[in-house]
Amino acid sequence: MPPRLAVARFSASMRTCNAWHAAPAIIDTLRANRQRDAYVRPLQWYGEGGLGLDVAPLTSHLMVATLPWNSHLGGHRVRLTVSRLRRTPATSVPALKLCGNYINSILAKHDASERGFGEALFLDANQNVVECTGENVFLVKDGRVTAVAHDDALPGITRETVIELTGADVRPVTLAELHDADEVFLTGTSAEVAAIEALDDTVYGDNPVTRELQALYARLVRGEVAGFEHWLTRF
Repeated sequence: MPPRLAVARFSASMRTCNAWHAAPAIIDTLRANRQRDAYVRPLQWYGEGGLGLDVAPLTSHLMVATLPWNSHLGGHRVRLTVSRLRRTPATSVPALKLCGNYINSILAKHDASERGFGEALFLDANQNVVECTGENVFLVKDGRVTAVAHDDALPGITRETVIELTGADVRPVTLAELHDADEVFLTGTSAEVAAIEALDDTVYGDNPVTRELQALYARLVRGEVAGFEHWLTRF
């Protein structure tokens, strides 16, 4: 988390203390809230100094919130639809964990929900897969895992974890490839590893690779898998 905050801070030219200060702040907050299994939300923002768009004179702040959290996708297989909106391109707004980027996601998610789906899939103008409203996209074909790569997608922490766990191929993926896949799943800090039941009219099977990965990930983040101590912070 701190490295991504550091990149976001640099890109937004935010003047603040070292983003690595977020790490002890997270631990302190978890201890204060007496939580060992929680969702962590660090947030850096500009505060007092004026209401104009020139943020250089403004003061920046860092907060950390932790709360009990289940997957925001409900922990069950998800029905996915292609969004009628495009993901904001990285040439306009960097593909970073920026609050403003989520307006695009909120609109797409609301539209998908109104149409009876659990999540929305962003494509680019060439029918390449970008990401979902808050998750990265993977497919499984003939037992091989592939992670979607796209310049407009946030390079998620959970995505990187799953790539390392599975040795996934990382490359651009078309919508046609998703429809032809044996399994599709999503990854995200809140979603963790979420199986896709259907993509519009394409219905997937029992998701055996995804289910195995879900179980492994759940054990790993709770410190129950040997060999990944470097990913953990004990407290």
